[in-house]
Amino acid sequence: MRSKVQKVVVQVSGGIESTVALALAIKDYGKENVFPIAFDTDSIFWKHRDSIAVKRVITNLQLQQNLFICRMPQMDMLEYNRNEEYADVGFLPGMKMLFNTASMAYAQRVGAELVYIGNNKDNVFSDENPCLIRQNVDLYNAIYAKETNHTVSIEAPFSNMTKGEVIQLGVALGANIFDTVSCGREELSGGFNCGICPWCEKRRDGFAKAGIEDRTVYMLLPETYHFAHDMLLPPEPDRQRSIYFKEQT
Repeated sequence: MRSKVQKVVVQVSGGIESTVALALAIKDYGKENVFPIAFDTDSIFWKHRDSIAVKRVITNLQLQQNLFICRMPQMDMLEYNRNEEYADVGFLPGMKMLFNTASMAYAQRVGAELVYIGNNKDNVFSDENPCLIRQNVDLYNAIYAKETNHTVSIEAPFSNMTKGEVIQLGVALGANIFDTVSCGREELSGGFNCGICPWCEKRRDGFAKAGIEDRTVYMLLPETYHFAHDMLLPPEPDRQRSIYFKEQT
C-alpha cells in the first residue's frame, strides 16, 4: 500500500478477478475508502448475468453504499469478430478505454487516487495491454489534471498472475469467489455459470491449477446440475446467437 493513496475505485464485473481486487482493496485501504464501479452496457449479459453477479458480490462485501453503476447503453452493437485466431471471441473496440476513462472520472469525483482493474496475465485483448493503459492514463491526466488539480493512476494488481494464482489469493483474502460469474453463455439467466463454454472451462482450469476445490454450481454439468432448464432464457427476437459461445453438438 502506498502512503499517498487514501481512496481507490475498483472496476467490478461479478467475475473472479474483480472480486479479488475488491477484497485486496478493502484489506489495503479499508472498506470505507473502496468505491466499486460497474458498467451497464444494456446487453443481455448485463441484464441477466453481470448485474446479478455484481450485486451479489457487493452485498456479500457490504459495499452497496459505495457502488456506482455507469450506464453505457448499446455497447454490444459495436461487437465484431476480431480475427480467425479468436473467431469465438467477441470484441468491443474501445470498450476498455471507455471503462478506464469513466473509472478515472469517477475517481476524481470521489477523491480517489487509484483505480484497480482485474486484468491477469492470461488476458488476450489488445486494449488490456499495460503500455496502452499507461498511455490512456497519461493522456487523461494531461488533459484534466490541471483543471481538477487531481491525478489518477490505474493499476492491475494481478497483471503478472495467472487465474489460478488469483484464485489462491482470493481464498487467502477470504473473498467469496464461488459466487462469481465467468460464463459466456448468453441465454443462461440468474448470474450462474454453465460449465461448458470457453470461459467456464478457463474458470474450471484455474481452480484445478490452483489446487482448490471448485465449489461453483455449473448449471449444465451433470455433477452440479440444478434446474438448468428453468434458468435458460428464450432467444431475443432478431438477435443472432452470441459469438461468445459455440453451440455444443
